[in-house]
Amino acid sequence: MAEDRVVEFSEGVSVSAPDDSQPLAVSYIIATEQTTPSTPATGKQAIYPKSDGSWYQLDDTGTEQSLGGGGGGGALNFDTKGTAESMTTDDFSTGNNATFDGGGTIAGTLSISTTAGDLIRGSKVIKYVGSATAGDNTDDYVARDPIDIPQGYRGRFIGLKWQYRTANYTSGNICAKIKDTTNGTILLDDTHTLDAYADATDNTGAEFVTNFYCPSDCAQIEWGFIVLTGEASMTLVIDDVEISPDPFLIADFDNISDWESVTLTGSLSTNATYSGRKRRVADTLEVEGRISFSGVNTEGAVTITIPDSLVINTSILADGSSDNKTLGIAVFEDTGGQDLFGVVGYNNTTSVAIFASEDDHGVGAAYVGIGTAADTSSNVPLTIANGDKIIFKFSVPITGWTSKTEHIVTPTQMSLPSKCSGADTTAIADATVTYIGFGTTDFDVDGNFTGVGNSNSTSSTGATYWTAPRDMHIRVRALVQSDDADLDAGEPFRLLIRKNGSTVTQIYQEVQGSLGTPFVSRQVNDIYKVDKDDQIAIAVYMDDTGSNTWALNGGTDAGHFSVEQIDITPVLGAIPTANECIRYNTVAGLGSTATKIPYYTNEELNRVPEGTMTGANDSTNGCSVTVNKDGVYAACMTHNLTTASYWGISVNGTVTTNFTGHSATICKATNYQDSSDTIDNVSITMFLNAGDIIRPHTNGTAVGTLGAFSNFSVTKLL
Repeated sequence: MAEDRVVEFSEGVSVSAPDDSQPLAVSYIIATEQTTPSTPATGKQAIYPKSDGSWYQLDDTGTEQSLGGGGGGGALNFDTKGTAESMTTDDFSTGNNATFDGGGTIAGTLSISTTAGDLIRGSKVIKYVGSATAGDNTDDYVARDPIDIPQGYRGRFIGLKWQYRTANYTSGNICAKIKDTTNGTILLDDTHTLDAYADATDNTGAEFVTNFYCPSDCAQIEWGFIVLTGEASMTLVIDDVEISPDPFLIADFDNISDWESVTLTGSLSTNATYSGRKRRVADTLEVEGRISFSGVNTEGAVTITIPDSLVINTSILADGSSDNKTLGIAVFEDTGGQDLFGVVGYNNTTSVAIFASEDDHGVGAAYVGIGTAADTSSNVPLTIANGDKIIFKFSVPITGWTSKTEHIVTPTQMSLPSKCSGADTTAIADATVTYIGFGTTDFDVDGNFTGVGNSNSTSSTGATYWTAPRDMHIRVRALVQSDDADLDAGEPFRLLIRKNGSTVTQIYQEVQGSLGTPFVSRQVNDIYKVDKDDQIAIAVYMDDTGSNTWALNGGTDAGHFSVEQIDITPVLGAIPTANECIRYNTVAGLGSTATKIPYYTNEELNRVPEGTMTGANDSTNGCSVTVNKDGVYAACMTHNLTTASYWGISVNGTVTTNFTGHSATICKATNYQDSSDTIDNVSITMFLNAGDIIRPHTNGTAVGTLGAFSNFSVTKLL
């Protein structure tokens, strides 16, 4: 038996030929595919191919990582086995339990199959076959043994993808599952089901793709599936599983285009001008157009050429080809008489023809029949003259077009949250916008903070600021605390969130009572749309009438600044999936009927292309946002009153003329403004159902003089 030889490379060591006479020249490496080897010694790594066609790297901690070359495409896969070639049934647990928690005995069977008819790609697949008794299979589950999620990838969205095929199966009867092994919770609910897909002839597979949120304290997960409704001998085969640190953008595109202008041609040219527009609807071309006449035309039959050299798919015409007169409608506009009706029918594979259904003899009373072709040389159905028009609309199936949707799966980038703390205690001048420097980076994996450790500055880039790595939606949170007793009670203190040097949100409050240490602490959070390279910074401003200087309290518990991405922004030209949002600003007053509900001067943003919510804002009923789709929503409200009082954000408040500040049944998030003419902020994130109504809600106190700084927004997060 041949003996395996292992060559270890060390720095400064060359590898020589067996006779040591010449350095070993290597043009390529041939290595035998194998399973995962033993963990290398400390300070060493192993590189080797496996039967899935990919090379792998194994470090001295036992962590294996795909280097690409196979179906994984080189992306980091937390499941270091990933393909069936690397797995055995010992890598899974099974059972029969609706909670996916290890209870019961599986009714079906789990195997690693090498049967040719089962394969998708490679030489093996993971195969589940249910019992011949349909009901026994309900609640069967298969769970992969726990896999590690590295520390740096927790507290974010992670992608799950696999290839699969089914048999004896109805769509929706099996769902994917992700379990947080660390905390014992389920991260994917039963809505993530598999569609039926069977192709035993060509051995192709469908692709299941979804994303899930991995909690920050989740060190291990288990992926798998559970049977929701059992079917006799139901079969599922799976291969090429990816647990990716980058979530996947999943987009289904119906083949429907917008209307666009098109240059049309046809059989007529003398004194005839064609014009029109077109669009694609799945497998069908729709055309609307007209032929305008500037004089007499006697060229004969009226036809329109199918644009863009497209060809009619005659195999799916309802009435065949030559007899089809049901492709559209036409109207003959006669400037010297009445308008007449016609139809559009088949002419040949590259054109349609106009047919008349009545003529102008006897004021339209005599019908020429629907089978009579319009003919300008025979004056059917009218004599063409200057100013006449033939208006038409038709739709035809096109060869090579399909009604199937295109399914695109694209890896997406997701920025990890960034946070710094410990506000600088350098003295701050009165009546001066001062940007805060923070001394400690709590976490900033993506490196979006600049100037951590800098002192306070009057320059927007002189202290600490965050830079957007791409177009995205973010939530900004900040807290600062004053530690100086030079200021008098009643002096306004402002905490500002600034984007590119301009204030986008501010909290305003007067210092209360006798001064102490610390005497005021303020916090703010809000949601923004930012573009690539936009800069976010935190600033303060004290409206002091004297010439004092003052300072912030230091320490990590007395000042912090964090930014987190709240949407998934795709790359590689994929369609954006930024969160839908409605936002109003500058409160104008309270509704005349809904007397506790504010309304606003400006609708700053109304971007709801998917129709997830509908905004309303008027002086009668105030402002509200109605949710149209179930999901996770964030609502933010910044407000200002003339006197101290309650206000907040209500959900499904049935009484818009009353307010109970402490009642969670009315307000889900409540703020108490403890002095006159201050600005404060409140926000809440919650799951809402279609039909829920979110409102800014007050106790009826008049709006203060700082109403221009107020706003109300609702953003769909998931």
